[in-house]
Amino acid sequence: MEKIIFTKYSNERAREFCIRTDICETEDGERFVRKKACYPEGEAHVARLGEWYRRLEEVYRGTPISMNRIIAEEDGISFEYLKGKTLEEQLDTMLSCGDVEGAVEQLLKFADIVRQSGRTETFTITGDFRKIFGEVNLPDGLFCAPVTDLDMIVGNAFVEEDGWTMMDYEWSFDFPIPVNYVIFRILHFYIYGNTSRAVLYSKNLYGRAGLDREEVRQYEKMEEHFQQYVLGEHVPLRFLYPEMNPGCIDFRSESCRNKIREICNENRLDQQKESVIQLCVDCVERTDEELEIKGWSFNEELQRPEFTVTDTAGREIKPERLEFFMRRDVNAGFGVEDARYEAGFDLIIRLTGRQTKRWGEKYILTIRVNNRTASYTVNLSRLAFKNSRLGRKLVEMRFGPHVAGTKYFSQYEMGVFGESKKFRKEDQGFSGWRLATQLSEKELKRQREEKFSVRPLISIVIPLYNTPQQYLKAMLDSALEQTYTEFELCLADGSDSSSVGDFVREQYHGEKRIRYKKLAENRGISENTNEALAMAEGEYVMLADHDDLLAPNALYEIVKVINQHSDADIIYTDEDKVDMEGERYSDPHFKPDFNLYMLRSSNYICHIFVVRRQIAEMAGGFRKEFDGAQDYDFILKCCERAKGIYHVPRILYHWRTHEGSTAANPESKVYAWEAGRRALEAHYRRLGLETEVTLAELFGRYRTKWQIQGSPLISVLIPNKDHSDDLLKCLQSVYRKSTYRNFEVIVVENNSKEPKTFAVYKELPEKFPGTRVITREGEFNFSAVNNQAAREAKGEYLLLLNNDTEVLEPHWLEELLGICQQPEVGAVGAKLFYPDGTIQHAGVILGLGGPAGHIFAGMLGDKCGYAARANTMQNLSAVTAACMMTKRSIYEEVGGMDEKLGVALNDVDYCMKLTSSGKQVVYTPYAQLSHNESVTRGPEDNQKKKTRFQEETRYFEKKWQDILKNGDPYYNPNLSRVNGECSLRIPEP
Repeated sequence: MEKIIFTKYSNERAREFCIRTDICETEDGERFVRKKACYPEGEAHVARLGEWYRRLEEVYRGTPISMNRIIAEEDGISFEYLKGKTLEEQLDTMLSCGDVEGAVEQLLKFADIVRQSGRTETFTITGDFRKIFGEVNLPDGLFCAPVTDLDMIVGNAFVEEDGWTMMDYEWSFDFPIPVNYVIFRILHFYIYGNTSRAVLYSKNLYGRAGLDREEVRQYEKMEEHFQQYVLGEHVPLRFLYPEMNPGCIDFRSESCRNKIREICNENRLDQQKESVIQLCVDCVERTDEELEIKGWSFNEELQRPEFTVTDTAGREIKPERLEFFMRRDVNAGFGVEDARYEAGFDLIIRLTGRQTKRWGEKYILTIRVNNRTASYTVNLSRLAFKNSRLGRKLVEMRFGPHVAGTKYFSQYEMGVFGESKKFRKEDQGFSGWRLATQLSEKELKRQREEKFSVRPLISIVIPLYNTPQQYLKAMLDSALEQTYTEFELCLADGSDSSSVGDFVREQYHGEKRIRYKKLAENRGISENTNEALAMAEGEYVMLADHDDLLAPNALYEIVKVINQHSDADIIYTDEDKVDMEGERYSDPHFKPDFNLYMLRSSNYICHIFVVRRQIAEMAGGFRKEFDGAQDYDFILKCCERAKGIYHVPRILYHWRTHEGSTAANPESKVYAWEAGRRALEAHYRRLGLETEVTLAELFGRYRTKWQIQGSPLISVLIPNKDHSDDLLKCLQSVYRKSTYRNFEVIVVENNSKEPKTFAVYKELPEKFPGTRVITREGEFNFSAVNNQAAREAKGEYLLLLNNDTEVLEPHWLEELLGICQQPEVGAVGAKLFYPDGTIQHAGVILGLGGPAGHIFAGMLGDKCGYAARANTMQNLSAVTAACMMTKRSIYEEVGGMDEKLGVALNDVDYCMKLTSSGKQVVYTPYAQLSHNESVTRGPEDNQKKKTRFQEETRYFEKKWQDILKNGDPYYNPNLSRVNGECSLRIPEP
């Protein structure tokens, strides 16, 4: 005998889909699940579950996904009873614990496995598809599986040790359905299925899963039609999450359906309002005396809005101060980057009387533009909790003890409390980026018709060797489809047989731009390339591999640069990788403008590389002894001779990956890295530089150790105010760990009050010989403090060092000094870590999160970051003065640090003065220190400090406005300027 212990009726559907689900238990306690049709019309629907099980098992065989096993197909369909936790429950647990990124990673991992298993066939629209999903405008190139389970949502996926078991596959179909639609449903039903998941709203999961905005809109339309098919009447369900709970609304009720339509119409009106005027609060600060609200607003007219603040009783509160400022990230996101619209605002309310005692109140912030309004409720209940004893402990657990202690709450920074819908247009997946930046046929046509005043012949040199015909054809076709047509293809074939040549002649016999030469023997990559190079007649030469692909506008963009810059000797572009099938693009490499020290760390230029033929001939072509890194050797030689080196920040080259290629498997060509090391050594020898080049820990990267010239004195300049324990730790690490010994230390006393500090000062010369203490009176001014210390310094080199740093790497001074001694270098910065091991400084990027920001700040210290930049020596626009070495002569030449910048951006300003004078700023990851940032001076936690900070920021922005507008040359316009993680930035079309 068996008994039914639970029954669920799915009776909100059309009659042919209404089913009853029973959980049954046998006499021995074993459970199973049975599904039966509620009406005779639904028996066929239930019977098909057996067929779906067998077909889906075949599709997902060998993957981490399996189907809940059918154990009987009589009296309905019976399934195994699954025990354990669903993926939905697992994700919710992770979110509740604050592990947002972990949940995102797990969700996207599941979606990716579904995609990989469901892309075996090319998607085409059929009559059956239209019947259920309606007329939609889907992009070309989508994929599908022979049978599709639409219900692969996380609530149906039971977590197993090595994957997931799907407990439900009722909504399966055997006509083509895009696998991307299944991905959409996985994400959509989880993100919007519960308001507790609102933290995911700002994570752009659609984009990270490869779905662009228009594609998502089409899937929303499909979902509406599908729900109409299931329910028997069109109901736009996408507007109801999370307002509705499916199963609790009787869709057969006319009044209920009318109510649903009202909800939908209200939602549409709200969305329309949001599209023309938007208000976002980024962070809120609250002290006993004042409330500060920071954020941004946007309207299409670019008008400054009227602000009003009211309490919950409707009483208007007059702000003590309201200031507006530029937010380049917001302007860029709305496609008005060049406008002077001040989207950012900083609003302060003075608290009086009983307000100073209440911490859980609410305020309503409203903006008005031309009779349109937008409002935001500032709820301080979270802030009250955060400042409670429990809240402080949670914050410390999340961020560590180094987080400063002002009463502060930022909705998008404090992961313990969730994230707001902060405007973040730039966190996008690469698939979405490609779709958003894809050229239209109209633009390609315009490029073909453009008449350049300078139309150079470009010789594309390609060595061939046993090239598979399909890859060679793809390469040649991509060249022949260029929108700029003045080029020639120089093919030097060292293949073992004549088959490659026969193919070229047969396929392209009428194409005069292809020049083919069969070599008598295969002489290796370098000499084969030299043969192709000797065939070139163009003014410029472009290198390409025989199985890669060019973007259709590659040559157009290159010739555009040549027309803009008459001294263009070298042009290079961004690139990515493409799989063997030519379908999946990945690993975009968005490069900086010419970066000498990055080039001395790796061949970051790679493809596309175009060089004036005269320069190529002067460089002597390719050398056989550097096979494997012959292009690196050639690029170094050309760059040594070039006047103008220009970078096109567009992906114009697709590097094909296969198992044996360096692109896919760097360990497959270890010999190439050694050849590259020798090529870099040869570069230094040609320039007369004394260095030691070794292989870095990362494949394909090199470490250069510069030989110190002489033994110059280094003056270490350390400002200090109290915090004598931190100062002692800093000095102990400098004296005990440093292997370079010719240095002096100047401690600049400024406004200390603790008697202990002055007692420590008296002991310093004895404890640390070579240490002096000088005094600066007056208000703290970091620039003035260092300028005074520099005037009293005796060293040839100055090292600006914070008192809250500790040396981690004993050869740090040699590392900084060796680079700083190079004639082109003006300053060198180190890699700094927070006490918890995360990165505090790996270089400064202009325009990042404001006027300037630290790249990779907060990233785990053992991570390399995008393109391994955190671990790569490179040129940058600026480095932090928390640890920065500079030549004393140059410091004096540029006037030291700008004393108008007493607190903010003074080190960035100094570096920009250096680069403007023709000197270079270098970051090295091999000089390493820990840094407890701003421990001495504390946070900007009073109005005087905040005002000073804002005034200095405005001064800096005005001083360098032209450079800031153009963007950081050592970054890339395709990378985010909102965060320092190098996520992708999708520009407006």
